[in-house]
Amino acid sequence: MSDEAALEKRRARGLRRAVLAQLFGILGMDSFNNGIMLLYMTVLGVNPVRILTYLAIPNALSTVFRLPIAYLADRYGKKRLGLIGLFLVTLGYSAVPFAGSFSLRTAEALLVSGFTVLAVGKMLFACGWFAMLSPLVPEDRRGRIFASMRFLFQTANIAVAGICVYALSENAPVSRFQVITGVLAFGFLMRAILYNGVPELERQRTRAGSFSQTLGKLVRLKGYAGFCAYIFLLTLFTAGCGSLFALVEKNTLALSSGWVVLLANIGMVGGMFGLFLGGRAIDRWGTKYVFLVCHFGFGASILGFLMRGVMPFPLLAALGGVHFFLGAVAAASGLAIISEMLALIPRENKALSTSLGTSMILAGSALSGLTSAAILKADIVRESWTFLEKQMSQYDAILLGYAVMIVLMVVTLGLVPSVLRKAEWIPQAQ
Repeated sequence: MSDEAALEKRRARGLRRAVLAQLFGILGMDSFNNGIMLLYMTVLGVNPVRILTYLAIPNALSTVFRLPIAYLADRYGKKRLGLIGLFLVTLGYSAVPFAGSFSLRTAEALLVSGFTVLAVGKMLFACGWFAMLSPLVPEDRRGRIFASMRFLFQTANIAVAGICVYALSENAPVSRFQVITGVLAFGFLMRAILYNGVPELERQRTRAGSFSQTLGKLVRLKGYAGFCAYIFLLTLFTAGCGSLFALVEKNTLALSSGWVVLLANIGMVGGMFGLFLGGRAIDRWGTKYVFLVCHFGFGASILGFLMRGVMPFPLLAALGGVHFFLGAVAAASGLAIISEMLALIPRENKALSTSLGTSMILAGSALSGLTSAAILKADIVRESWTFLEKQMSQYDAILLGYAVMIVLMVVTLGLVPSVLRKAEWIPQAQ
């Protein structure tokens, strides 16, 4: 066998291991987004303000420490730091199922500790994900392979969420959530084992320049700083919508846990639809037009949720339609963000370059949850108010404010260079 054929075989084997590893891990990380973790804490009796704060911990810590860790990954080895990170992720998430066996105060302490350890591990792993994956995927097949990966991950998430809907069809006891989170914790262990077999094909270490010098060069890249500011603002007013939807559905509309997870699952199906349309729209018209449509799409989704009581459809059908549409818009927007970011970053310091843009996404996501929690804690909005002759909650008031800001943010599209014409489908590390 020739050296080239041997390399190709090693690359294909490594890619398969990387895909399987990420498949096992992404299911657990999505429990922070699909309502499972929120519902678990609700059943434990955690205050909604603290729930939003706790859910923001992984993204908040990633925002603070991601860039220095990415700098170290470029210099001391992406896989080495990644394996340490996966061990910490597994350890941190393992605290989640045990939390339900203790009093509320102890349970919250376990959850916060676990989320913190998980956040540190996630940073160590995710900072080198793009750089590890890049040499494993042939450039001439990159689009198709990445599209297939994202489709596989989304399908698996939908399947797992469907099982959870069945398990949580009634007002499920704490023990059911413990079983579900315990299985997801085992998935993180499997990810670490599989990732250990993924080859690090690019071992060169970048040593020139200090952290501040290297980061300064990235910030001065034409259009990149403005683009990072734009995606931070967009994420700030959109990332918290899913959690606020779930709080309204659980605490105001009194839906069962199973229905809340099912509606989040419908959003995932919408996300697959959004990936399909978004990729083709970027190919044809570029990212800026996709961003423009998504701005109004986000606003329309939130407005549709607020109008749930006056729509000419049954309540659950109306909510399902809103979740589907929001999922499609979010997926298309996320694809446009990653596509534009990869077109702007330089060839050197890949881990740090991609982490700068990702940090802005994480910062916006964390601050979105923390802002909602702060508004609720400060009693800035009324617990009950009227909209279209229907009684609304304090969560709805926050959503209305987000909708207004998203539409007004259309003027910030001038920060997007929109240099990319051809879309790339990139599966994010979680």
